[in-house]
Amino acid sequence: MKPPWLVLGPRDGEALRLRPPSRSGNVTIKVDRKTVGSPLLAMGHQRLGPGASIPVHRHEHQDEIIFVHAGRGAAVFDGRRVPLRPRSTIFVRRGIWHGVDNTGAEDMHLVWTISPPGLEDMFRDISVRKGGRPVPMTRDEFAALVRRHRMHVRPDGPRRGAAGRPRQAGAGRSARRPAASRAARRRPRRRTLRSPRPSSARRG
Repeated sequence: MKPPWLVLGPRDGEALRLRPPSRSGNVTIKVDRKTVGSPLLAMGHQRLGPGASIPVHRHEHQDEIIFVHAGRGAAVFDGRRVPLRPRSTIFVRRGIWHGVDNTGAEDMHLVWTISPPGLEDMFRDISVRKGGRPVPMTRDEFAALVRRHRMHVRPDGPRRGAAGRPRQAGAGRSARRPAASRAARRRPRRRTLRSPRPSSARRG
């Protein structure tokens, strides 16, 4: 029988390394059925490196809380982006599309809590233990493993720039002039003909 209470140190827990194509960093499971016998919730830590992200996804039957311990980024909800900074808290009700992007230059440290548990089992399926070699998965394999745990991942959206904003086509290049404007610019100017001045009358 698991103890009714437990104090975990910073390095305690089940450390996992997520397999490609996941770009969601490393996960440490702290509290769940397996570690402490909790039947009602699970909790863990997740580290996102610069440029990494938690893909936009939704849980069919779980509510989730994410606490930003360190780092800066953005939370994504159905295309809407909300800035995140240290000590920000995200609450997501079941069935809502959501994700997290690390848009900063430093690691982002997140603490997640989910109820009922189950997210931790999904992490185990798409990870290897610390020190193991993360064998890449195909996107179809990744999607199938996620669906097994009643989660759904949205396909990749538009590419984002360094600041996390959608990159527009042609950005960073000078705008081209319309064809009509270029033609007008090359068109020679018409010279206006002026009548010659009348010569001054000669004195007799």
